[in-house]
Amino acid sequence: MKKLPVEDEFNNFVKWITDNSNISFWDILHLEKLDPNHLKLVFHKDEWGIFKPDQIEPELRKGFWGREQSFDGVLFDMYRNGENKKIETMTELRGKRARLAKDDYAFNFIPYPHGKKTYLLVSAFRVTDAKNRIVKKEDLLEYRPFLGRLVISLYDGLVRPLTLKDANLIKKLTVSELLSIPANKAFPGYDKVKLLYKDLEEKLKTPEWAEKLKAKKGIYVIADQKTGKLYVGSASGEEGIYGRWSDYVNTKGNFKTLLNDEKEIIYPNKGFQKLIKTTGSKEHIEQFFQFSLLETFDPDMMDSEELKKYILRREGWWKEVLLTKEFGYNGN
Repeated sequence: MKKLPVEDEFNNFVKWITDNSNISFWDILHLEKLDPNHLKLVFHKDEWGIFKPDQIEPELRKGFWGREQSFDGVLFDMYRNGENKKIETMTELRGKRARLAKDDYAFNFIPYPHGKKTYLLVSAFRVTDAKNRIVKKEDLLEYRPFLGRLVISLYDGLVRPLTLKDANLIKKLTVSELLSIPANKAFPGYDKVKLLYKDLEEKLKTPEWAEKLKAKKGIYVIADQKTGKLYVGSASGEEGIYGRWSDYVNTKGNFKTLLNDEKEIIYPNKGFQKLIKTTGSKEHIEQFFQFSLLETFDPDMMDSEELKKYILRREGWWKEVLLTKEFGYNGN
């Protein structure tokens, strides 16, 4: 089995893996550098209800409880949407079940839904302490370029374990794929967009996100995760959804300039003005506002002026359906 040279640049790995088969997970990460007696691979399963509610901080409980059955791809969707904290918490709380101990090197995987018996590497760390099921850790920074990109295959006869720690079995694992873009950076599809405001600017700077959002016009919703209130908006300009959402993070008409130097609210939406007056800061928006898409439209589906009118009608329909003028942030 060919071993990947240390001097190869990481950006050449994708092509190299494409041109080679049966590449060893052990070799590509050079795991011979680590103590094999403390090497552990932790495989998470697509399931909810893993913990009791009192084992996790309140803001992370939402979404975990009440469902015990499996949901294919749920962890991958969480990771892709930037909900890494929940997955990290799963690892930290499962210390006892996963038999993680001090000085262990843990590599965490979640199911990768685009292959058979394939798993995506999402974190790598050394355990600095493990008591009462709580794991304290430090990230292994040298493996960061592989996170969200390296996909491995379980070989025939190996049933998914919770923890794999036999070095001889680990050496038999092969790399299935190395994603050109980390899974949590790639565009997930219009029907799966779910972004917190604090992550919006970073995503808009990502070429793939920018390209996809510029290609569509549409109706979007901003959900306040704390109050449950909604705001429905539309994007019908030349740069589509990208252009409209960019307004929220650029210098003109955005949430960052809700207050000017004289502490006077200058954002035109009255619902948001009231929110800022009530909370006294913009932190609520940055922490709790979530952006999603309700409908998307191809720019060439009809005459541009007709499309603008159609989008406005659809925006009004969604406001009526979701009652955002009566109970949300829409003023008109």
